[in-house]
Amino acid sequence: MSNAIDLSRRQQLLAKAKRDLHALENVQLAGEVEGVKAMRILIGSYPQTPPADPEMYMRQVSTLLAHAPLDVVHALVDPRSGILTQIAFLPSIAEIHAWLDVHQRGTMMRRRQLCSQIETLAYDDGPTPPPAHVREKQIAEARELLGKRRDERKAELDAKMDARFRKTQRHSPELSMQALKNLDKMVPGSKD
Repeated sequence: MSNAIDLSRRQQLLAKAKRDLHALENVQLAGEVEGVKAMRILIGSYPQTPPADPEMYMRQVSTLLAHAPLDVVHALVDPRSGILTQIAFLPSIAEIHAWLDVHQRGTMMRRRQLCSQIETLAYDDGPTPPPAHVREKQIAEARELLGKRRDERKAELDAKMDARFRKTQRHSPELSMQALKNLDKMVPGSKD
């Protein structure tokens, strides 16, 4: 039951991550009209500092803003948290560009996170089994290793038995001779 719940939850998370990624990838650019509106708000917010060449400044700012995502442009001119709250004088083109880059970088990082999340949710069904030929090789190696261990253990036990036999023979040769005679009697066809 737990796997079914996990699978269902994972599918929900995957669907949400795909929707979020789709929304990020289909970002609407501000366009010329919104760029000009934002530029007028920006310049109007700094009435005490006219640019040296107002026409050139307005053209460059509106071009820069027209090619930025609409939500970032709205954030730029937001009087509560935009560039207006960070810079006391009319911002240069470089300052506007830097502000846009910082905010677009956040969007790019979110996109990377979503892609990673989608990849993990969509393809992480646990460890994938190795191909058949690799598995057969692993089995053969395991059998070989077990065979070697069995042979080593047998050799070890044989060595212990030989050592015990020699020890017995050394301490009481009569006992060893008696054991051999008894063995000869037990084996059919031996001399009596």
